[in-house]
Amino acid sequence: MAGGRPTVVTESVQHELLIRLADGESLRKVCKDDHIPAKSTILKFLAGNKEFADHYALAKKEGCRERLDEAHEIARSEPDPQRARIIIDLIKWEASKILPKEYGDKLEVEATVQGAINVVIGGDAS
Repeated sequence: MAGGRPTVVTESVQHELLIRLADGESLRKVCKDDHIPAKSTILKFLAGNKEFADHYALAKKEGCRERLDEAHEIARSEPDPQRARIIIDLIKWEASKILPKEYGDKLEVEATVQGAINVVIGGDAS
């Protein structure tokens, strides 16, 4: 289709996409540009290209860190505290999903148990 959205993920598109993701833009926003293939095309390319998928994951992580920096700026400059809280909570939630080891809620507990464990159900432990 002449003049339509591109259907091939070229090296220049890959490069631009990774840079913009690392700068904190969303895939949805990047794919709104006419010279970038549709989000569905990018996702199909991502699923079939391990090397690009690895770079994509790194770019998303860096973009998340950029968004956390943005949250600090919002906290200092947004005059409406309720609006600031909503935006910052969204950024924190995103960070907990993209960077769970750094910003997730779960704590990893490691323990070594030696000896026997007796389990008693509905009775006396004597």
